[in-house]
Amino acid sequence: HYPVGGGYMSAHVDPIDPQKVEMVLSLSQRGVDFNEGGLSIYIDNVWNDVEKFIQFGDICMFRPDIPHRVDPIDAGIELDWNTISGRWTIFSPIANISNEDINETEVKSRF
Repeated sequence: HYPVGGGYMSAHVDPIDPQKVEMVLSLSQRGVDFNEGGLSIYIDNVWNDVEKFIQFGDICMFRPDIPHRVDPIDAGIELDWNTISGRWTIFSPIANISNEDINETEVKSRF
């Protein structure tokens, strides 16, 4: 859950192994459950707002080793972790249980 009031996830990449694809099932929709923010993917040296193409029930699939982030959800509203408003997803967890050192890596100044 990414609540209204600025819920976000920093830019990062996930390991390509053991899972070759990131799958995100949308349980909310921009314009209905929140108004600003959402999934962005770094393609061709530009952050692309892919959330604008996602509707409730859609599955978004992409390579996990491509930088991606969740831009703050309705950052101008007061944050309330007890609200159900915001961006909701179910995603396929990506973890390498045999080598935890290669799991999610935060992307910083490179982008």
